[in-house]
Amino acid sequence: MTRVSLTDRLKAIVGVNWSQYHRDGVDTTLAPFDQTVSNTSPYAGLTFDFTDSILGYVSYSDIFMPQDQVDYDNKYLDPSKGENFEVGVKAEWLDSRLLTTFALFDAKQQGLATYVGIRFLSDYAYGYYTGVDVESKGFEFEATGRVNEFTNLVFGYTHLEMDGTNGSNTYPWVPRDTANLTFIMHLPSYTPLSFGLSGRWQSEVSNKDSYSGYLVRQDSYVRLNAFAAWDIQPNLNLRANIGNLTDEKNINSLYIASYYAAPRTYSLSLNWRF
Repeated sequence: MTRVSLTDRLKAIVGVNWSQYHRDGVDTTLAPFDQTVSNTSPYAGLTFDFTDSILGYVSYSDIFMPQDQVDYDNKYLDPSKGENFEVGVKAEWLDSRLLTTFALFDAKQQGLATYVGIRFLSDYAYGYYTGVDVESKGFEFEATGRVNEFTNLVFGYTHLEMDGTNGSNTYPWVPRDTANLTFIMHLPSYTPLSFGLSGRWQSEVSNKDSYSGYLVRQDSYVRLNAFAAWDIQPNLNLRANIGNLTDEKNINSLYIASYYAAPRTYSLSLNWRF
């Protein structure tokens, strides 16, 4: 990778990544396999300093992702390949304490492993997949840093659109909108004491059950976590955590197998660093 200053404000980043993966063994039929795949992936980007605190950028990179899933004949799928484009702007605020990023992205992947079902044979069964071409595009916004001397904030929002074999309904188990927030504050009158709140929201998802054929749906939901911590000494910390603060009942994923997420949980820990 190299960085080139074309002007005082305009800079270019170009590079290349080479990788090789190898696996060998025997499959469930005791047939030997010996596979080696390699790929050379270029990437490039341009950055432009609009001001001392605002930077714009555009980037391109290849996608090369070996896959562990097998097809109907129990053979490993070929690596998924594609390309990714991104354009965005970064801005610093509050004397560089807070950084915001807004980006538009477009990723195209060929042969991405997608679950089909289970193949039953006389003495065993296995789940098999097929390669699907998918395009993902959308935008994301993130703000991270210190709002003031005592408060740290991380906020992010992503909107996603997907297009593939089922049009805009491709991969319906992937949420199209997600947001996350982390808020940490030290008590101004006693900084060793801190507390915080974190959460994640996602939009509605669905999928068709591979056994019954029924449509399974998970409504949009929010999961919140909270903590309080006390730095008793520089190397001694007491921390209390509450997971799933509102005791939200939701399903973790609808991709293949669906499981309910954990209910409200509590923990108390005392950490001593030597």
